[in-house]
Amino acid sequence: MPRMLTRVLALAMILLTTTASAAELRFKVGTLAPDGTPWMDNLYGFLHDIEAKSPTPVKFVTYPGGVMGDEPDLVRKLKFNQLQVIAVTVAGLAQLVPETLVLSLPFLFNSHEEIDYVVEKMTPVFEQKAKERGFELIGLGDNGWINIYSKNRFNTLDELRQQKVWMWNGNPLELMFFEALGINGHPVGVPEVLIGLQTGLLDTIMTSSTGVVALQWNTELRYQHQLQLRYEPGGVIASKRAWDKIPAAQRAAYDKVVDDMVEKWFVPFKKKNRDDERMMTEMMAKNGVEFVEWSPAEIDKLRTEAHKVWDRATKELFAPEILTMVQQHLKEFRASHGSH
Repeated sequence: MPRMLTRVLALAMILLTTTASAAELRFKVGTLAPDGTPWMDNLYGFLHDIEAKSPTPVKFVTYPGGVMGDEPDLVRKLKFNQLQVIAVTVAGLAQLVPETLVLSLPFLFNSHEEIDYVVEKMTPVFEQKAKERGFELIGLGDNGWINIYSKNRFNTLDELRQQKVWMWNGNPLELMFFEALGINGHPVGVPEVLIGLQTGLLDTIMTSSTGVVALQWNTELRYQHQLQLRYEPGGVIASKRAWDKIPAAQRAAYDKVVDDMVEKWFVPFKKKNRDDERMMTEMMAKNGVEFVEWSPAEIDKLRTEAHKVWDRATKELFAPEILTMVQQHLKEFRASHGSH
C-alpha cells in the first residue's frame, strides 16, 4: 500500500508539473488604434501568429480604441503591470524610450528611404535603451508624415499662431515644437479631439492623413497643408517583467518567433501604411478638403523656427550623441544617393 501510494503521488506530481509547464501565459495589450483600422488589423495578425507559433502557450487579450485610456494611461498601466504590451505612437514611445524622439525632430528627413535607412541603423540602440529601463521594444512601426489639417484657411506662420491648435500633451517633443513656433496649443486627449472639433474648442490638427481619417476627424476639417513637418514612428513595447515569464528554455525560440513576425507583419505594413497615407490624402481631396499652398518663404520661416527644437531636445529629452549618430547615418545615406 505505501508503494502504491508513492506511485500515485509521483504520478500526480508529474501531471501537475506538466500542467504547470504548459500553462498559458496571458498578456493584456492596450492601444488607441480603433477596431477596423489598418493599424488594428495588422496588430491582430501579428499577435495571432505569435500565439500560433510560440513554443510555449501564450494568449494576447487586446483592448483597442482607447478603452484603456489615452497613451499616458497605457504607459502607466504597462509600468504597473495592468497591461503587459502596448502599441503606441511617438507619444507613448517618448515616455518609455525617449531616444526614439530623435526620429520625430521637425524637418529631419526628406524621404521614406532616409527614414528606413536610419531606423534600421538605430533600432539596436533603441532596443538596448528600452532593456535598460525594464522594457522590450518589440518593433517600430510607421505612423507617417505629420501635416496640418484645419477648419480655417491660412498659409503663414503668423496665421497658424491665431488658430486653436490641438496639442497632444503626452508628447514632450510636440510641446517644444509648439513653443518654438509660438503656438498656444490646446491639450486634449485623443478620444476627445473629435468633440473638440465639433464644439469649436479646436480648429487645427497636426497629424497624419491616415490618423485624420481613421479617427473621423476629417468630417470636421476643410483644409490640408502638406508640409511634412516631421515623421512620426510608432511601436509595440512589452514589459520586460512580463516577457521574462517565458520559460528560460524556450525564450530564445520565442524571441525568434517574435522577430520573424515583426519581419512578416511590420515591414510590409510600412509600405501599406504609406500607400494608405497617399490614398487618404487623395480621398479627402475628392471629398472637398482643399489643399493649401504655403510660399517657399513661409516654409523657410517655419523650418527655421522649428529647428530650435533640435538643440533643446538634446539637452532635455535624449543625449546629444543620439542625434549625432542619426546625422551621421543621414550623411552616409545622402552621400551614397547624391541627395542633400
